[in-house]
Amino acid sequence: MDDQSVLSNPCDRFIADFTQITAIIAIILVSILNLISRSMGTNSAIFISSIKLGALLFVAVLGVISLIRHGAGPALAASGLFAGMSTQPSSYAIALYSGLWAFDGWDACCVCVHLLELEVWLKCAVCGR
Repeated sequence: MDDQSVLSNPCDRFIADFTQITAIIAIILVSILNLISRSMGTNSAIFISSIKLGALLFVAVLGVISLIRHGAGPALAASGLFAGMSTQPSSYAIALYSGLWAFDGWDACCVCVHLLELEVWLKCAVCGR
């Protein structure tokens, strides 16, 4: 398939263009911050991570508020929570493997840091010092 047939919808094309423009702006912004000061790039990463964590916390709080105000709804009822799910062992294996694959990035990070003997630098990066 060519790119035009996949992105024939104007909304899809806008989203693709918007994503590319956002990536270009982000690269330029990070480059400028690193040009101004070496520590400014690191501090901006910590600031952006803080914003991401704040957004996650905000969504969780909104979810709890909605749960309190409107109740659980039919999707969270005990009888329908796992309705339609497979009980075959292969499905459990795929679910476990998918979960392990989702967290593989952290595992690879720790292995690489150990091989490069950069434990001190990783601790500083995680703690923000």
